Amino acid sequence: MTTLTSSLGEYQLWFGRAPQWKVTEGTYCSWNVFSRVDVRVSATFPGSTKMYLLTADGIPQDPSEDDEVLWNELFMSAMMRCLLLKDDDIYFMEHTRHENPFSLHGVNQFLRCFESLYRRGPAAGAASYVQVPNLSDNYMVDALYRLIDVTGLYEPVIEMLERIGANEILAQVLLKADREVDAVKLLVDGVTENPRNYSLLVTEADFCLSKERSDLALDCARRAVSAAPSDFYPWYVLCKIYLSLEQYDQVLLSLNSAPFIPFVGMDMQHQNPGKKSHRPLPTDGVLDDAWQFTADKSDPVAAQATTVQPALARLPGAQLRGCHALAYDILATLNVKLGWSELMKLRSQIFWMDAEPPASSDKPQDEANANAENSADDAEGTTPREAMVHRTLRSKRLCERRVDRLFMILFEDVRYYSAWQREAVHRESQKLPVEKSAFEWQMFGTLAERLHYVDQAKTAYKKSLAMFFNHRSLSKLLRFDVYDLETAVKLAAWYHRWYNEFSPLVIESLRKIVARDGLTKVKYQVEAIFGKQSIVQLIHFYLDNLAALKCTGYNM
Repeated sequence: MTTLTSSLGEYQLWFGRAPQWKVTEGTYCSWNVFSRVDVRVSATFPGSTKMYLLTADGIPQDPSEDDEVLWNELFMSAMMRCLLLKDDDIYFMEHTRHENPFSLHGVNQFLRCFESLYRRGPAAGAASYVQVPNLSDNYMVDALYRLIDVTGLYEPVIEMLERIGANEILAQVLLKADREVDAVKLLVDGVTENPRNYSLLVTEADFCLSKERSDLALDCARRAVSAAPSDFYPWYVLCKIYLSLEQYDQVLLSLNSAPFIPFVGMDMQHQNPGKKSHRPLPTDGVLDDAWQFTADKSDPVAAQATTVQPALARLPGAQLRGCHALAYDILATLNVKLGWSELMKLRSQIFWMDAEPPASSDKPQDEANANAENSADDAEGTTPREAMVHRTLRSKRLCERRVDRLFMILFEDVRYYSAWQREAVHRESQKLPVEKSAFEWQMFGTLAERLHYVDQAKTAYKKSLAMFFNHRSLSKLLRFDVYDLETAVKLAAWYHRWYNEFSPLVIESLRKIVARDGLTKVKYQVEAIFGKQSIVQLIHFYLDNLAALKCTGYNM
């Protein structure tokens, strides 16, 4: 806090002139997700500091400053927000400085706090598809997985998990570290000891599916569903396995039986707009391509939202979250594999359609009654075709309303995507320009990505970037190709423009490129591509942090 306040206005003019003010007081606020209190530290310059707590009801408390558990919970809460929310546009905040917390000391501190708070993990909450947070499924464990992806530090994490006996998490980390033999042995021992451990069964199913052994994965997924029928994720894995086995009818039946958990997202911070704001350009990390259109606005493309086509803006698929988004992903995959017409035909074979007559709900008490009913039907003149139709109707299922709604959402997306493609083909054949705004191309890229048309999504994002630089399209392209060095550098420059020194996506991309090519080669590549621009020094700072963590390739 002292460093931040002393550096304000040091190198740039404030509202066009030298600052005539001086910061005399500052307050640091951080929400503790474990204890559900807001920790605040007020400092005066020069002077003393005062620390107090506010409960969720706004009631102040005076805790002991020697409470180590409280500070560990506070540190872990902040790290979870850094790892899980920093690359999510929903949680992006302007006028906010984000520093990189991942030095070697920061990683070690994270692991120490994780070890001490492991039993408190469920109190942090869990992803929306988890029915009840547990020791292996909660936000703190998700943050640990993201830490591994960003830093690549497997060994210290494995040692820590072995000490606390978190076998479900350890199996996942061993698979990430390419220690598959150790992971499989741990999975087999765990399932042998507890055959109804659905976390291990789901991990086994995912692993077998990644090795293209869907036959083995199917048994694991069925046992996981039997062990935890009220959790959505085992059903989701079962649907993916049926997809790989091309048993598309079973996909729809499993999806129809899956329990959908209402979406509950993380708390989102709201920022009150200032009466007057000044966002000076940093003096370093300059990249002309990234800063050309973002000098005054963090997202100039979003300003075009008022000109977008109403039909594109109203598509409900972009608003899906949690279980509904995962279920939509299954249906979109089916649409790619079968086509819309075949998917509708399959749907009509499995589920009741509105035009079909309802079947009788009275079931025969035994086989004799059933035979008697069939004989009576024959006596009344029922034809074999009518009897077959009657049996078909009785074998159908009632489609759950939530799944039926997803079909309608998918229909709206497919219809608009097809219309857009027809218009593009027509204009191309007539050699006419496609008159779309950058925001429309960005939204169409999101639509194509949602429908699993990856090539079309990439093309749309690139066309959006060709009109205006925008970080959303850039981050999407980087997720498609995490080894794209130029894209990673441009995204890092945009984040630096808005005072953000930490992006898990950018750091993960640079780490993987360094692991593949070596640190020295990557530095030379950055200098060759971007010349003498000051962005080179910023990327060298990122790379030096990776070298300090001794990530793979740092000595190459």
